[in-house]
Amino acid sequence: MNDYLGSKRMFETNIFGIITGMVFFYLMLGLICSVFGEFVAGLLAWRASTTYKGFRDFFFDPRGEALINKVYQHPLIAGLRRPRWWDGVARLGSKGAGKPNEIPMVNFVHALRDTVDHGPPLDPKTGEVVDAVLNSDKEQTEEIWHSAEKQLYDRYRTKMQWLIVFLAAAITSVANADTLMLFNALRTDRAVQAGVASAMSKVDPNDIPASVERLNQDLRVLDLFGWSTNPRDRRAVPDSNMAWVSKIIGLLITTVVVARTAPYAFDFFRYAVQVMGRKAKMPQQE
Repeated sequence: MNDYLGSKRMFETNIFGIITGMVFFYLMLGLICSVFGEFVAGLLAWRASTTYKGFRDFFFDPRGEALINKVYQHPLIAGLRRPRWWDGVARLGSKGAGKPNEIPMVNFVHALRDTVDHGPPLDPKTGEVVDAVLNSDKEQTEEIWHSAEKQLYDRYRTKMQWLIVFLAAAITSVANADTLMLFNALRTDRAVQAGVASAMSKVDPNDIPASVERLNQDLRVLDLFGWSTNPRDRRAVPDSNMAWVSKIIGLLITTVVVARTAPYAFDFFRYAVQVMGRKAKMPQQE
C-alpha cells in the first residue's frame, strides 16, 4: 500500500512538473516575442501611425490629409510629440514618425475647433463628422470619441497580432522549441527536470527582464534549445520524413501557443513564476 501511494505521489508530482515546465517554456518564449514585438512596433511608429491614419479616415477628408495635418500642427497636438532617434527609420514605412501615440480628447477637440474656425470651408461629408464632434452634447461627443478609439485599438491590435505570429514562428524555428521534444525531455530526463526547477526558483517576479536573461544562461547548459548536427542529440536535425513531420508538428504547436500567450506574457509570467516557484517540485531523485 505504501509503495502504491508513493508511486502515485511521484506520478502526480512528475505530471505537475512536466506541465509546469511546459508552461514555463511557453511563457518565456511568449515574453521574448512580446518584447521584440513592442520594439519593432516602436521602431516603425505603428501606434502613432495607426492613430494618425485612423483620424484621417474618420473625418473623410477628400483632400487627403490636409485637415488632419493642420490639426496635428496645432500647438496642443504638436506639444505631445516625443521625437526619438529611430524616427528616421520609421519614416521608411510609416507616417507616424515623431507623432504622438495617443491624443487626449480635450486636446484634439480644441485643436480641431481652432483649425476649422481659421481654415477654408470643409467638404460636406467631412463637415458632418466635424459638426458631430464639435457641436454635440458632452455625452454624445464622448461616445463618438470612444468609438473612434476602439477602432484605432482594433487596428493596432490586428497589426500586432500578425507581427507576433511572425515572431513566434521565427523564434520557435531558430530556437528549435519543439513542444514534443521539450515534453519528452521533461518526462524522461531527470537532469532537465532538476535544471528547470532550479532555474525557476531563481526568477525574481519584480525584475522579469533580468530574470529572463539569467534563465537563458541557466537553460543553455541543459541543451534544450537550438539545433545540433549530432544524431544522438535530442536537438538533432531530423534524418527521415517521419522525423520531419514530428518536428514540424512540434514547432507548429509551440508557435500557436506562444502567439496566443505573447500579448499577456509579461503579467502572466510574473504571476505564474510566483505560483510555480512555490509549488513546482520536480522529482530530482534517481
